[in-house]
Amino acid sequence: VGGQAALGTQWIFTNLPAGSCTMAARRIQREQPGLSVVMGANLATLLDFAFHSEAGDVDAVEHAAEKGRAALVVTGVKRGA
Repeated sequence: VGGQAALGTQWIFTNLPAGSCTMAARRIQREQPGLSVVMGANLATLLDFAFHSEAGDVDAVEHAAEKGRAALVVTGVKRGA
């Protein structure tokens, strides 16, 4: 992460909002003002960002987050039972 401030916003994607990777990223974020943390990421989120992003592109992150949400599927739940 360090030494890349000239590239614009830097992104760290983590899977669990309260997980150890997120906690470590948040500690780094306090010292790196250009660092943003995306929590709850899944494979769909990462792939979309990797293939459709510009360095520091907020729109790319928002689009990737939407793709990640859309990739979630629930099966085996019967409503009204």
